[in-house]
Order: sequence, then C-alpha cells, then structure tokens
Amino acid sequence: MTMFWPNGRLRLMVSSMCNARCPHCHNEGVSQSSLLMSSHVVQLFSDIAREREAPFGTVTFSGGEPLLHPMLADFCRTISSQAECITVPTNGRILTTPHARELALAGVTKFRLDIDPWRLEWNRGRESFFDQVSIEERVNMIRAAGASVALNTVLCGYTEASVSALLEFCERHQLSIKIFERVTFQHSTGRFEPNPEMSFACLADIIRGRYSFANYTEGDNLNGDVSWQGLPFSLRYCRFLCSRGACKLSGLRCAPNGKLSVCMNRFGPEQIDEGETIESAIVKIRKVLNRSCS
Repeated sequence: MTMFWPNGRLRLMVSSMCNARCPHCHNEGVSQSSLLMSSHVVQLFSDIAREREAPFGTVTFSGGEPLLHPMLADFCRTISSQAECITVPTNGRILTTPHARELALAGVTKFRLDIDPWRLEWNRGRESFFDQVSIEERVNMIRAAGASVALNTVLCGYTEASVSALLEFCERHQLSIKIFERVTFQHSTGRFEPNPEMSFACLADIIRGRYSFANYTEGDNLNGDVSWQGLPFSLRYCRFLCSRGACKLSGLRCAPNGKLSVCMNRFGPEQIDEGETIESAIVKIRKVLNRSCS
C-alpha cells in the first residue's frame, strides 16, 4: 500500500467552494472558486489502486466544503472497495439525517466536524463559548447514521475559557479531537508558514490545569505532532507538516481541477485531465511523489 501511495493516504479536494468564511482558513492551498472535481478523476484513482493492487489506507474527501459536491456519495461508492476507511471533514452546517445515512452507506467511516470560534455554532459576545447543543445534534446524527465522528479545530480565536469548555465537551461526549496549529500565507515568500495565535505552551498549561496527569509525546514521524496521554479522550496537536520537510506524511493530494501535490505549498504542473489514462496518470503521480521540496 505505502509502496505506491505515500503513507497509504489520498486526499481528494472535491470542492473549492465553502459555505463558511473562516479568516484563518487556507483552503488546502486552493483558491475559493466554483470548482468541483469530476467523476473521472475519482474513478481513475480507484482504477489505479485496483490495477496496481495498491489499495488506500485512508481516502479523505475534503475541500472547501465537500458536502457541497452533489456527487459526493457516488464518489464514496466508487472508491470504497479500494479504501480501508473514508473520512469526510466538514463543518456540518448542511448535513442532514438522510444525507448522513446515505454517506455512511456509501462507505464513509468517519466524519470530522470542524469546530471553530468564527462560525455560527459559536455565540459571539459570550467570550467565544460555543453552542454545544448544535454540535451535539450533529454528533448524534452522525453516530445514528452508523459512522464515527471526531472534531477538528484550528487554535485561532480561542480564549483560555473556551479551550477549557471544549475539552470538557470532548470528555463528556467521548470525542477524539485534533487541534491544528494556525498557519498564515506569507506574501513575501508565497508560502504558508506556522503563525500560532495561542502558543502550544499555553495550550499545554490549560490541558494540565484540567487533567493533572496529562502528558504528551512528540510524534514519531518527525512531523512535530504531539499526542497527549492521560486524558479521558483522544487529543492530538497537529503542526504544519511542510515547514518540517515531512509533506509526504499527509499523502497524495488532488485539487478540484486535478492538480497533484504532496504539499499544499507546491502544486506543480502535473494535472489529471479528462480522458486521462491509467498509464499517463501513474507517470504524473510518480513525478509528484519523487519531487523534493528542497
């Protein structure tokens, strides 16, 4: 599996559109426009995996907001036989019970709900405490549909009190969470770079203040990620991979227009086009995988 696909992972950014406008969002290095991935691209990746006998460990359908693609369930069905698990990160604002059930039946094993202070589930004017009821409804909806659910959040716009409230919410609902380091686009270099609004040290103090036995270990993949132990739920602090020379750890990325990359800072000229054959696509994929950021 990992002999062909980097780390066994494929990320298909099926939509560049989004129904939220979070100021910290980098949209995976893809500009927000009305681009939707074609079914040919998804079918091609499924065919390559089948022909090469190289299934994916994880396929992630992201964006933008992936639920805005009208063929998302079809895409999941297309690739489900070649993937151990399918993940959909979403803000969940347009997720309905029938849609959640359809996607779960189509092969989605996990939804990752994006929870950020800038969006509608947070009550402005109350020091960024989030509306837990709306998130609970989405969590229960997904679990009832037969899929698992976890949370994603970018450490931006938080107060110490709202971080503590978020930890309590995860504990109460037994929700795994990934807390991402904020990155910003540097116009001087044309690249995304880490730019934390709240330091990791501050986050660590909040966690230890609530869970006295908590501790963490650095990730073993040289990517700077931190896994916490001693908590009643799973928590991971995710740093920006590309600045640490570990881009391939997140797998192969494909933008809505078919552009290929292993790093959101560097989409090269390789692009999966309509009518692309398996053989020509493999040549392009290998070029991308062999390219070094250095």
